[in-house]
Amino acid sequence: MTVRQAVVATGGMRFLVGFLVFHLAFALRREDLAAVGLGLLVASAATGSLIGAFVAPRLRHRLKEEGIIVMSLAAGGLAGILAGSRFSLVTAAALVGIFGVAAGAAKLSFDSIVQRDISEGARGWAFARFEAVLQFAWVVGGTIPVLVSIPAAAGVIGVGVLANALGLVYVFGRHRARAAALP
Repeated sequence: MTVRQAVVATGGMRFLVGFLVFHLAFALRREDLAAVGLGLLVASAATGSLIGAFVAPRLRHRLKEEGIIVMSLAAGGLAGILAGSRFSLVTAAALVGIFGVAAGAAKLSFDSIVQRDISEGARGWAFARFEAVLQFAWVVGGTIPVLVSIPAAAGVIGVGVLANALGLVYVFGRHRARAAALP
């Protein structure tokens, strides 16, 4: 159950990252900030991902993998709501950087959960299957802004709300699974 819950939470994070990539690209194009803005967002995302890869193992000394996933969703949710309430190129870059850190940390934590909870013989198959699910979630998230034009701030706030909702669903699902496992 832990792996299934973790793939839903991490897949939700990937969905939101895919959405943000295209949503912000189209928002910048509408604001005539495409060239400079896109460069800033790409740099921010890359920096965030690198920081996430650096921070996640260090967080593991203080939190379990599940806690890192929850913290990642909460950080992304808070950043989305704050960035959407004062939307600008600077807040969008900060949001993308924070999401880079959060998504990187969540993915490494998810990989650790798979290594911990899936038997050695099934790990290769499990990693391939879960990576396909995560990539599909990114594509679905990225498709939405292509099909529907959403105002920049509203889309960013929506990302924040969904990230927080995913975090809550993950926490309550884990709590419920632990309660069901008790005699």
